[in-house]
Amino acid sequence: LSIEQRAELSGVYAKEVARAFELVSYEGLWIEELEQGVLGYNTGDGKIHMSILLLRNPQVSPFTIIDTITHESRHQYQYEAIRGYHNIPKEVIKEWTVAFEIYRNDAAPCCYDPWGYHYSPIEIDARYAAETVVRNVTQFLFNVKFANRKSLIDSQQLRYRLIQDALI
Repeated sequence: LSIEQRAELSGVYAKEVARAFELVSYEGLWIEELEQGVLGYNTGDGKIHMSILLLRNPQVSPFTIIDTITHESRHQYQYEAIRGYHNIPKEVIKEWTVAFEIYRNDAAPCCYDPWGYHYSPIEIDARYAAETVVRNVTQFLFNVKFANRKSLIDSQQLRYRLIQDALI
């Protein structure tokens, strides 16, 4: 697939994720140059940002794109939940609020951040949401769709089919 086709499929998938999460302020998928090592981000403004490098590199798995879009969309959901748009238990809202406060304060010494970035409740929740989606897609594709196939599919064909089936 071309970069444009991958971008179009990514945008379609992002809209479906926004719909599934019932996002109130979804402003679209913004594909752009991001600093090295950053796959995506969300600031709660409704924009899901994703690195163009995920689309440029044909070796990037469609699952990485699905994971990134879902992960960043979940952050949008978290921001909206804190603002009262989603019915989430108060304890979780408090936890997410504190975690976002710590995350925004780059100068906070690690002794004030008991979780660290990776173990922050907002990151654990976003990873869980994204990895659950990827697991559900792979479970369907590998256990149902491809289970009865006798011939091997080369990796490029498999990638193409996975992105087509996952995003359409």
